[in-house]
Amino acid sequence: QRKLFFTRSVKKHVLQLDQQESVDTIHFLNNTSVVDLGEKNSKTVATLNSYHALCPKANLFYKEKTPCTGCSPGKYVGCITCSKYVGRIRLQWYLKYNPVFWLWNYQSYLRQRERLRNVGKKIVFNTYTRDLLQKKAMPHVAIVPNFTVMNEAVPSKPPLHSKGLTVTYIGNLEKMKGVHHVLQAYAMLKEKKEDVRFIFAGEGTYAPFIRALAQRHADIVFKGAVPHQDVGKIYAETDVVVIPSLWPEPFSR
Repeated sequence: QRKLFFTRSVKKHVLQLDQQESVDTIHFLNNTSVVDLGEKNSKTVATLNSYHALCPKANLFYKEKTPCTGCSPGKYVGCITCSKYVGRIRLQWYLKYNPVFWLWNYQSYLRQRERLRNVGKKIVFNTYTRDLLQKKAMPHVAIVPNFTVMNEAVPSKPPLHSKGLTVTYIGNLEKMKGVHHVLQAYAMLKEKKEDVRFIFAGEGTYAPFIRALAQRHADIVFKGAVPHQDVGKIYAETDVVVIPSLWPEPFSR
């Protein structure tokens, strides 16, 4: 429903606002909000924090094994039937093997790609996404790295803990984020009797399992969803931050 009506209503209101105010810049945040305002509209800028316009599964993760190098209808069908996720959303069986869904989803991807092609300038967070856009003949791409504003009370270089090591993961607790590898690392280190503590912050499929582990093991701390303003406090407790994502993250540098 959102894909059917959202872009039409946004396009109508944006064009009305531009006509009334004659704005200098029209900024779209996220691929899914981009609407087509005409060929190569020089007023438009899009900040891209996902792969919806570059991949029909929105994650550039071919069969959930390797980063995708390009898509075609046949390759897409082979990929989606071997995948468990579209983006970060778990793919239900009645969609996974549904040709009507395949067609609708692929056509939606093509429309989003064409709308993005007509945006005047694109802002991305890393060289990986910039290079992908340039390979698809989408120039005028600027890189603005993602960042976190740290609390003033947090030291810029916190000292290592005097006893043991604290390893932290902050993010969605999903398989595509590689959380299971962090749990495997924990098991290996404990088997070697290493003095280590793991902090997990976030929510997702693995949350109940990690919460249960934390109740049984004092060296696993589960904080659940953490407000953005408290992220710096967690980093202050941390010696090592892990980012074990299996797919090519659009947020990372």
